[in-house]
Amino acid sequence: MSWFGRAAACALFVLVMASGRAVADPSPCAFLLPVPAEGLSLPAEVAEGSCEERDRFTLHDNQYLFVDVRGYETDGAAARMDLARDAAVRAINFYSQWLDVPDIIFISGRFPLVSLGEDSTTLAIATGDFRGCVILLEHVSQHAGRPDGSSDANHYKRTIAHEMFHCVQITDRSVQNGYVPWRDESTAEVFSGIVIPESHVDPLYLDAMPMLAASAISTLGHGAYPYAAWVATQTIPENLVTMLKNAARDGSEDGSARTLASLPDAANLFHSFVKAYLDGHLVDEMARAILPPAPEIPDAVVVSDEMTYTLAGLTPHSGTFQMFELGQGIAWKVEYPDDPNLRVSWRVFDGAEWTALPATIEACDAPRRGVIVVTSAAPNAAMFNVPLKFSRDPDGMRNCACPVGSWYMDEDMVRASPLSLTMPGTLEGGTMSLQFNADGTASATYHDIKFRSEIDRDSAMVTVMRGTINFRWVAKPWDAAVSGEPAPTGEGVQALAIERTVTASNVHWRVEFWGRDGMINASERTPPARDQGSINIATALCMDGVLTLGQGASAVRHALPPWYGMFKRAG
Repeated sequence: MSWFGRAAACALFVLVMASGRAVADPSPCAFLLPVPAEGLSLPAEVAEGSCEERDRFTLHDNQYLFVDVRGYETDGAAARMDLARDAAVRAINFYSQWLDVPDIIFISGRFPLVSLGEDSTTLAIATGDFRGCVILLEHVSQHAGRPDGSSDANHYKRTIAHEMFHCVQITDRSVQNGYVPWRDESTAEVFSGIVIPESHVDPLYLDAMPMLAASAISTLGHGAYPYAAWVATQTIPENLVTMLKNAARDGSEDGSARTLASLPDAANLFHSFVKAYLDGHLVDEMARAILPPAPEIPDAVVVSDEMTYTLAGLTPHSGTFQMFELGQGIAWKVEYPDDPNLRVSWRVFDGAEWTALPATIEACDAPRRGVIVVTSAAPNAAMFNVPLKFSRDPDGMRNCACPVGSWYMDEDMVRASPLSLTMPGTLEGGTMSLQFNADGTASATYHDIKFRSEIDRDSAMVTVMRGTINFRWVAKPWDAAVSGEPAPTGEGVQALAIERTVTASNVHWRVEFWGRDGMINASERTPPARDQGSINIATALCMDGVLTLGQGASAVRHALPPWYGMFKRAG
């Protein structure tokens, strides 16, 4: 199995190269290579083949040699060698800013029995201070195509630069030399793309992204490329080099988690990456848009009352997405346990802005449908749970126009209310006011509502209602089962339900009897003490400056204010 795991397995042999040997005339290819170390055997076609030197140069104190297998003839071979040389010089100059690029032999030609498939073997030798690399250009062509035909010359050069970065990863003693697929493939692809900026990433590097919802980025192999590109563009490429130098010495899931956590501001960086993926805003190493397949997001969880919803079995450095629908008429406070590695955000389903949680999410005028993203940059692979707590936020209700504020019934509205049907006589005057405060307190006041009932031609009974009811109120989602109808919708319409609990009341009725010469007597009546603590639940509809309280249309016609009825907004 190839050490580098390339998609079409471009065979890259990492060997100690005896530097300084000039080859002007055809020579056995093995003459260019080191004496095989113990336990290493080369295919006979490599050892016995005849090679001719085509080019040699020294750069940053290392040697780079281009040779042909004698007898190898194919259209465009010379052009491909020129492309390889251009890619090599550019890669050496760029990689050498941070890493040691080894001596490399580029062999143009096919060794007949050397596998070109995914089982190509990588031979690695470390003998003393000598380290080097052999890249078979024919195998690069099998992966990248022939640039002299219909294939992309830039992709061919990108592949050369990619394989050269693998040479660095295996030979530079400042980095961890064991092959870890996600780490080595993603960084090699990003750096080769920077070296050859006119090239574009192969879509195969994007196809694994939907798996991020259930898997750590470190399990995606070459599919970790989008995150490496994100790190390079949102910070600096050197941070990827630092990650390689600080990498854990094992390729386990825990080791990979520690490697990812070593990136600067790892928690925020990975969280921003997952949000950008959901938004369709990922970019390649040159900050050009890339479009991996979209993730599948589970069906919405409906939140109609205070609750805790637990996202269970999550993995660090994965992206967990869950849709929620928050009930209308509430300012919802969403919280989760504090954890320095954890990041949680909310975005309205069709919106563009993310809100970092914990926060208050308003669903004042309509249900809020959105997605919550959870990520962790913990330096281990241990699974974890995140309980999301949804509760009403009284402070947040200040931003909900309904029903917070001052409302009133004028004399005509009192006359049209069910109060006129229940009181004896005819309304002579009076009003009612209603106040809902954002802190969950409220009050309703009868302002001398007077009814006169004639007893005979010379006498009458006058009933006067006055006083205040105090209560606490809680907003709830509109309940179609209670109202008998779905929540009204439309621009400027806010529909919810209100639960009110009486805390105090001094409302009283004054009954006066009048004769021809004036008031004969008067008495007062107050509600019984059992009214304290009584609970009322009513639907609330705000529209065009009018608050309608009721349990469907019939309740508004027959129940008494302030529990039901229509009120105008004061001011």
